Parts: sequence; C-alpha cells; structure tokens
Amino acid sequence: MIPASTPSGAEPLGAGAQKTRSAALLLEQGQIYELQGDKEKALYHYQAAMDVAIRTKNEEARGHALRHIGHVYRIQSKHNEAEQALMEAQNIYSRADSDRGPASALGGLGHVYRIQAKYHQAEKAFSEVLSCSGDQLQAANALLGLAQTYGSQLKHGEADQAYMDAHEAHSRIGNDMGAAYALGGLGEIYLAQSKHRESEKVYLESHEIHSRIGNREGAAHSLRGLGHTYRAQSRFQEAEKAFNDAYKAHPSGSNLKDAANQIRSLGMLYQDQGRHNEAEVSYRQAFAAYDRADHPTSQALTLLSLGELYHAQARYSDAEEAIAEALAIGVSLDCDHLRASAYFALVRISRSQSKHTEEIESLIQAGESFARIGRHEDHAKILGQLGATHMAQGMYVEAEEYYRHAQAISSSIEEATGEATVLVALGVLYGHQGRHGEAAECFAQARIARAAVADESDAVKALDTLIGLSASLRKPKDAKVALMKACELLSQSGEHALHADTLKHLGDIHVEEGTYVEAEESYRHAQAIFSSLEEAPREADVLDRLGILYVRQGRHDEAEECFAQARVAYAMVADEDREAKALDKLMGVYAMQGKFVDAKVACMEACEMYAQRGQPMSELCAHIRELLQRLEESPLEMLSARPLQS
Repeated sequence: MIPASTPSGAEPLGAGAQKTRSAALLLEQGQIYELQGDKEKALYHYQAAMDVAIRTKNEEARGHALRHIGHVYRIQSKHNEAEQALMEAQNIYSRADSDRGPASALGGLGHVYRIQAKYHQAEKAFSEVLSCSGDQLQAANALLGLAQTYGSQLKHGEADQAYMDAHEAHSRIGNDMGAAYALGGLGEIYLAQSKHRESEKVYLESHEIHSRIGNREGAAHSLRGLGHTYRAQSRFQEAEKAFNDAYKAHPSGSNLKDAANQIRSLGMLYQDQGRHNEAEVSYRQAFAAYDRADHPTSQALTLLSLGELYHAQARYSDAEEAIAEALAIGVSLDCDHLRASAYFALVRISRSQSKHTEEIESLIQAGESFARIGRHEDHAKILGQLGATHMAQGMYVEAEEYYRHAQAISSSIEEATGEATVLVALGVLYGHQGRHGEAAECFAQARIARAAVADESDAVKALDTLIGLSASLRKPKDAKVALMKACELLSQSGEHALHADTLKHLGDIHVEEGTYVEAEESYRHAQAIFSSLEEAPREADVLDRLGILYVRQGRHDEAEECFAQARVAYAMVADEDREAKALDKLMGVYAMQGKFVDAKVACMEACEMYAQRGQPMSELCAHIRELLQRLEESPLEMLSARPLQS
C-alpha cells in the first residue's frame, strides 16, 4: 500500500502531491470497505483512486488501484474483468520497476486463472512469482496458490507437497495465519483421498492456530473442513456440530460467503441422512446468502446441490429447473467448470427418465466443457459413457469412435486404470460384432494396463469377460482364436502370470474340442510359468487340470503324479477344501489302477479331513469307501478285483 504520509526529508506537498496522497487515502478507504464486506463501496474508492492516479500521472498508484479492482472483480466472479485489470496492473508494475507490485498482480492473476480452470496459466503465474519475487511472504503465498491449482486438477501428490512447502515457508517467517491455511489445504487433499485420520488431524491443528491468533474466519473454515471429514465417515452428529460451530464462529456480517458455505454444508449433511426437507431449506438459505454476498459461482453450486436433492426424490421437473438455472449462471460467467458440472447433472436426470437423446446431448456438451478446461480424465470418462450409450442402442460404429477417442486421451495422460476400463468396453463391443481377434487384443491390453497399476482385482475381469462372452455365444473356435491372440500379446508384455492364466483357459478349450496334444502343451506351459513364479496354488490348479486330461487318455501314472503334486501344493498353503478334492481324484486314480491299498490310505485321509471340517464326504469318496469295504469283506474278491473303470 502507498504510504499515507510524506516521507521524511521530502519537499513540502504541492497540489499534485496532495492529489497523490488522496489516491493513497482512497485506496486505504477502499480496503476498509472491502474488509467490511462492502465490495461496491470498495470498488468505488479503488476506481476513484485510479482516476486520481491517472490525472497525476502516477503509474505506480494506478497499478495499485488496478490490482485492488482486479481482486474485487475476482471475488464477484467477474473473471474477464479481473483478468484485464490485473494484467494491466502487471504491465504498469513492470514498467515502473516496482518491487512487490509485479508479484502481487501475478499472484492475483494466478488465482483468476485457477478459478477459470486455466490451470497451465495459473501454474505459470505462481511459478513466476516464486522465481521473480524476493519477498518471502509473496513466495509462501504463491506456494499456496500452486497447491490449490494442483488440488483443483486432482494432482494429489503435487498438491500435498506444495501445501507442506507452503506450511514450512509461512512457519519460517512466523506467519501463523498462512501456516494454518496451508494445513487446511492439506486437510482437503487428505479428505479427497479418503485419508480421514490425517485429514482430521491437520484440520484440528489448523483450527487451533486460527483460534489462538483470533482469526475467526479461518477457525470457521477449519471447522467446516472437519465437518466434511466427519460427514465422509458417516459421523453425522459430529459433522453437524462442526458445521454449526463453524457458522457461529463467523463475526456477525463479516463474510456472507463463508457463512453461506456453512449453511450449504449443513444441507449436504442433511441430504446424506435423507432429511430432504431440512436439506432443501438449507440450500435455499445458502442461495439467498450467496445472493447477498454477490457470489454467483457459489449460487450455481448450490443450485447443483438442490438439483441433486430433487433428483434423489424423483422430482425431475424441479431438478431440471434447478440445473438449468445453474447452467445459465455458468454461461453468463463463461465458466466451463460450472457448465460441465451442470451438463453432467442433466445427464443423470435424463438417464433416470430414459431420455436417451437428451442424455447424449448433455454428455457431448459436458465433454466439450471438460476438454476446454483441460480436465482430460473427466473428458475421457464422458467419452466412455457416450460409447456405452451408443452401444446399448446398437450404434456400434459411433460407439467405437467414442471408445477409441477415450482410450487415446487416457493413454496420452498415462491414466492406466481409465484406459483399461475403456479397453474392456471396447473388447465387449468387438465381441458383440464377432470381431474376436480384436476383442482379445483389447482384453489383453486391458489386463496389462490393470497390472501396471497393481489393480489385480480388476485385472482378472478383462480375460474373464472374453471367456464369458465367447461361451455365451457358444463359439469355442472364436474363443480359441481370441485366446491365442491374447497369449501372443501377453508373452511379449512381461506379464507372466497373466500369460499363464490365458494359457490355462486356452488348454480348457482344447480339452473341450478333444485336441488333447494342444491342451497338454498349453497346460504344461502354464505350469512351467507358475512354477518359475513360485505361485504354488495356481500351479496346483493347472496340475489338477492336467491330471483330468491324463485320466481321459488313460495315462493313469501321469495323472497320479499330477494329483499327488497338486495335493501337496494345496496342503502347503492350507487350502483344505482343494486338498480334499485333490485327494478324491488321487484315490480314484489309485482304484483305476487296482492300487487298492494306496486308495484305502488316501480314502481314510480324505474322510478324516471331511470329518474335521464338519462336512459330508464327496460322492467319489463315498463310492470308493463303499468299494473298499466290500472288497475287504471278501478277500478273494479283492484278489480278483479289476481296476475301477475311468
């Protein structure tokens, strides 16, 4: 801020100096009104200060006035006007060779860009502040801005680090308020990642600091974050208390926007609990408060929440009306973030009413909005939904285009999970069209992508989808071709366990077709891979299949070896259910070879296992036991007994 008094040693004030001083006083008065929440009077004084600065040709004072004007415009969500004022201030500061001014204007621009979802420009602005400003406070604030920008993009790792750096920077210069806000930002990042314990801890620390230094608004902000942390854990009573305490913490009439935030948070809590009437009242109260605070962006977000509430109650007309009003605000503010959120809300409402045409139109609009603001992951998800919607209507060409576009985006941003999801959907589409070779390639690539992010639970789904689809179409030949293609791809990928699983399923199809040589080859290859990976249970599963194959061919010695090895492997991992089944098959093979003594030993062990587990013995075990008892009752019959037929 420009000093209100003449520096010592200066010449006596003339008329021009008096006017310069008037500009400084006008700026001070504007700041007072801004702190009181009266933005219109603040703006009036800032503009008056700028007029004085122009008349007196005081460029630095004009830069200060423009910077404050830009700040008010930003609060009013007048983003274009804010950007223009701050850029002009930045140009003036650069020409005047001001120390603090350029960084202050750049920081303000960074926040405007962040709110507009122009994330690349925001990061650039904050980074420039860090590189050009020698002021430690400005640098610490720039780190906070960077952290918020990363958080808005869901870059949790980068945001986490930036908030910690900001906390350290503010703490180092003794700025407790900045340190507390950095902790609050960390709480938001932890909450977004469902790290509830960490979120609760830092919000409590932030609240303690704000309370100690008398920053009631900061304390209220921390309490609201704490309330959302409790809400995420369904700790509803604690959440409601936190939100109410946050509302009470605000100085009367000081910040209508923050007070409205607490009311809207209560509405969200009531909605979670199914308290629809109370939620609606809270949303309407919050909307009115945002109106008084002249904050249209928050009004739009409240309307989106209200639309979601109406949607949950199947009040579709009311929901559409609320969302349409939110969309209108987004259009008036030229805010693609709001537009995208509103269109996506309309998608859900249209889907609930089976309005497919409207659903597709809203999806397209949402996707375009996400693309404009650089939300690539969300854009890819929208494209995937468009693909699914078109496939459900039998529009396969259009569905393929959308899926391929979604895959390309996910691949370009290295979002493996999203890419795998699209690849599975694309594989299903190809399967419905009978394009099984291409389906196999998609499923194999999906499994590789899932494995790359250690997503084992979903990795299995890709291949299972292929097998299930082929089975449902009753086209084992197509399934065989698809699996052979998958084996080829997986063998080159380095995903050995997935390759072995695929070989196992390929062996099953060869058995079904009666091509036993090829089946044995697939099973042995799979067994060798699992053995090299020391995957004993999965190797035992393949040995079990091999044993059954050898029994079909009358190769009982080899079947006996396979079942015995499988039994040992299951015992090593304490899988009693599979061990008992392996024993059943082993005793059966003994009986087929006339090895009745060995069969009796195996039968007794199996019976003991079934008894210990409180389960009835299997049909095979009961049959072998009955046979052995009959043979024991007649020793001569046992001597002349023939092997059990397979």
